[in-house]
Amino acid sequence: ARSSSLRSASWIVWMLHWHVLGILLVVLRAGLASAGENLQRYAQNSKSSFLNVLGILLTVASAPMDGIAYNIAPQSVLAPVGMVGIGFNLLAASRLHGDAVSAKDIMANAIIVAGVVLCILSNQAGDSDEAPFPTTELFTSYVLAATLLCGLLSAVLVASRESRGAADALAQAVLGGGLGSTTVVASKVIGAALAASDATWLSVLLSVVPIATLAPLHMYVLNRGFGRYPLVFLSPVMGAAGLLSNIATG
Repeated sequence: ARSSSLRSASWIVWMLHWHVLGILLVVLRAGLASAGENLQRYAQNSKSSFLNVLGILLTVASAPMDGIAYNIAPQSVLAPVGMVGIGFNLLAASRLHGDAVSAKDIMANAIIVAGVVLCILSNQAGDSDEAPFPTTELFTSYVLAATLLCGLLSAVLVASRESRGAADALAQAVLGGGLGSTTVVASKVIGAALAASDATWLSVLLSVVPIATLAPLHMYVLNRGFGRYPLVFLSPVMGAAGLLSNIATG
């Protein structure tokens, strides 16, 4: 019995090690991504192409941290933690961009933070660690559903490209969050391909195709939004959409 308890304790310590590492990577990624996002918004407001590109590069360069983190710790744990970027953007909104931060904005962010805490408290440690890669049928259903949703939201953006109404703003934020979730799934596809016992160079190469397709599209959608709407609005809505998508697919 004592030997069994020691093995259990060792397993818990081992799992916590990877959980903590994953959380640190996600927090670092959130900070760098927030810096890149704010740089893009500042650059578009000041008409600086150089700073805009620099902000995009900073966001892209930090993206692999998500891929690593989500392959070493449960998605349902890391997705809520990544929402700290909302706090970073809220602090920068008025100081850096001169955006008005209202009580409604603070309340919206507080609700998101409360949701983060609930997700963390309700997560059963280790539930997702041994989860197998989904079956072909399940993965195909996910791809079709994600494609349909993103297609509909993209249609709204195209239809409202000359205006800046509520529908465009909401579609912009939800699409940004949804695409962020799909890139997380795409990064896990690469991890599954690398870990497969029958992995070949071709299977690994093909596993990179989804992230190579989605990442540029995601960056374009985000960059478009940063030039049109305040991060104090985009950040919590994108975060909520991404969180719901990540928890649902986790």
